[in-house]
Amino acid sequence: MRINNIVFPLQPSDKAQPELPVVSTEVFGIPLYPGYVIEGERIIVVTSGSNHIIRVQGTDVVDQVLGDVEWSVLLFFAALFVAVGGVEASGLLGLVAEQLTALTAQNLLLAGIVLIWVAALISAVVDNIPFTIVMIPVIQSMGAAGININPLWWALALGAGFGGNGTPIGSTANVVTIAISEKTETPITTKVWMRVGLPVMLVACAVGTVFYILTFGSMQ
Repeated sequence: MRINNIVFPLQPSDKAQPELPVVSTEVFGIPLYPGYVIEGERIIVVTSGSNHIIRVQGTDVVDQVLGDVEWSVLLFFAALFVAVGGVEASGLLGLVAEQLTALTAQNLLLAGIVLIWVAALISAVVDNIPFTIVMIPVIQSMGAAGININPLWWALALGAGFGGNGTPIGSTANVVTIAISEKTETPITTKVWMRVGLPVMLVACAVGTVFYILTFGSMQ
């Protein structure tokens, strides 16, 4: 019960309710179900933990936790991943892979430089996490075609990482920061963010391009 006292302090009037039918064995406040041991279902651990909290603390704690959740952020990313999935299903990524593969076959160094800036610009618009997830199979397909993709991994990392600084939706951290700032007296607007973030993105991409050329230029 020590974990419960740390996370959810018990009040003197609180009492456990052993009469509730909960088939579990509690070790340090974490219920373990036989199904978890046998089948390894992680969902059982999650639901059993929720049941334990409700059983000890009541539904008021759950309401308080749900009220503190940033639902707008969660819905934003859910919609974003749906949109990226639609782009992938449309075949657009296949077209990008074909063009990038053709450019790589002609000039690997130039392909990496293009990837840095394209990744930065797209990441600033659609968030760098889903874009990176989408580009991974694209680069892997080029590796399967016999192309040296080691420089392209670095180009993707540089472009997606730096591009996330450009706009408020460029990265997950940006979105969360904006959501938190909206609860203060000085919220961060898109204009304020881009006034600082966009120049930082451009300078970082320029510096990253120089180091990319110095590092992989001899491989051309």
